[in-house]
Amino acid sequence: MEGRHPLIIVAKEFGYPKLDRLAEWVRSDFERANGVIEASIVTERAILFFPSAMFEVGPFGSIHRYFWAAADPLNDNHIIFGPNLDEKYLRRLFTGIELVIFKLYHIACTDSDPDVHFEQLKTKQMLNKLRKIIGRDDWTNYVSLFDELFFVRNAFAHSFIELEDIRYKGVKLRDCFGDSSLGRSYDAGLGHKFTDDARAFVKPLIEVFGRFQLQQVDKRKLFRLCNSVLSRPLRSPSECRREGECSA
Repeated sequence: MEGRHPLIIVAKEFGYPKLDRLAEWVRSDFERANGVIEASIVTERAILFFPSAMFEVGPFGSIHRYFWAAADPLNDNHIIFGPNLDEKYLRRLFTGIELVIFKLYHIACTDSDPDVHFEQLKTKQMLNKLRKIIGRDDWTNYVSLFDELFFVRNAFAHSFIELEDIRYKGVKLRDCFGDSSLGRSYDAGLGHKFTDDARAFVKPLIEVFGRFQLQQVDKRKLFRLCNSVLSRPLRSPSECRREGECSA
């Protein structure tokens, strides 16, 4: 399991030379390992996606989560994994889309400018600024798909309509959501499924984001922190941050 910890994955991508020793240290304390990568993030908010794992750092805290993507190859990233017609799934889906679009815009278009913050621009504005970065030949259709998906997002966030009664492309979700990971199918055979379209939008977005995501991490600081924890144990994430600031 420690081999899938974001710290090990990122350290390996960066070519950290003491990877075996680091993996042994991570095995002893996942929380401290979270603190190392958290302290190495360039700005206040970051998200990292890997096969069967994700890591988010933000002003509200951090989260590190494993999920069994191998068991569900159609839904192999955290945003779309385990579809269910419930509030938890829709919150993860739409929050994830918004956060990835913001971070991709923040990295690729502003060079991670610390004065640029989440919600300063509307999500669709940022998406349009990413046209060349995402590089879709069918851009008009891709943006139209975003609009259809976010009609559901807005109904979910700003109305009291029951979840199953929210309409997607004019059809209630109870009749077009698609297959649930719990074994239920919401499909009246009307020609489109919400989950298929969500997958079609998210997967290329995550693929592009993967080319930029490591720019959220300060490689030199990460290496200093890794060297530090291998020379003596860290007592807390706050000490980890101090070490990163003060180490030579």
